[in-house]
Amino acid sequence: MAENVNITIKAFDKTKKGFGSVASGLKKVTGAVFSMRSALAVTAGAAGFGLLVKKNLEAIDSLSKTAQKIVLYLLFQVFVMRLKIVLI
Repeated sequence: MAENVNITIKAFDKTKKGFGSVASGLKKVTGAVFSMRSALAVTAGAAGFGLLVKKNLEAIDSLSKTAQKIVLYLLFQVFVMRLKIVLI
């Protein structure tokens, strides 16, 4: 009683559009993540450069103040030497 029966099934792939949409969305998210990472890297680089400039300006200011103190000391020494010469 067993008979071989052939059944023809006609199917339509309705998932293609959905998976395409998901893939497109993932590409956009990936692009946004890499864009954000690049922006963060640029921001960190700019902040680092800003810190470098700030530290250099502080060092220059410190050197300037030290140089002023040295010049004042030397001028005082010259004044004292001349005063000694005048008093002698």
